Amino acid sequence: MFTRFFSLALAASVLAGVPSYALAQDTAEDVETEESSSPITGFISLQTGYLDDNTLNYSPGQSVVQGGLTLDLGNGLYLDTWGSHGLEDDTGAELDIGAFYVIGVNDDTEIVVSAYHYFLADSPDVAAFSAGIVHGPVDVTVTYYVWAFDDVVRVSAGYSADITEALSVRPVITYESAGFWAREISVGGDTTYMINDTLGFNAGVRSDFTDTRFVAGLTASF
Repeated sequence: MFTRFFSLALAASVLAGVPSYALAQDTAEDVETEESSSPITGFISLQTGYLDDNTLNYSPGQSVVQGGLTLDLGNGLYLDTWGSHGLEDDTGAELDIGAFYVIGVNDDTEIVVSAYHYFLADSPDVAAFSAGIVHGPVDVTVTYYVWAFDDVVRVSAGYSADITEALSVRPVITYESAGFWAREISVGGDTTYMINDTLGFNAGVRSDFTDTRFVAGLTASF
């Protein structure tokens, strides 16, 4: 929920045409400005769990299938969908629909703004509005969530590094205001190994210093 941990990095896969298994659509790092050969791109993924960026597990005890589609409308504007469902039941099931806009500042810097509505099986729906900046390997994103119980502000920052042509890593730190039953600060890291241009393995970890969780998976993009 809210930050898809190790699903396909939606904007990056859509715009660059190559899957990147970092965080999901509300993270500015996920956006690159190379154009895809098709206006519609997507992915399907099998993950060991649905783990949020603040270590909350929305699919306890079961693996999940996740997928998404993104439509390039041109001029930096994109429509986007993302979903997750458990293999055993609908615990943590979610469907997100929204749009994001990419502004190229210069060769090294991009600004990304987005608006999404999250349809959730286990709680009231959520609206999310975010703005982020990518400068070289560094990304920072601020997201404001409107929720029935408690509005939440989340700030995430990461650093992306290519170890080899196929292997990449991204350490990340997240601050979250009171809400979503999470501690304020969490840290972690993502790693991705690309088998080819469309298929890749991912693994990673999140910790709030009292609880540490892991997730891994396999994703195919198209």
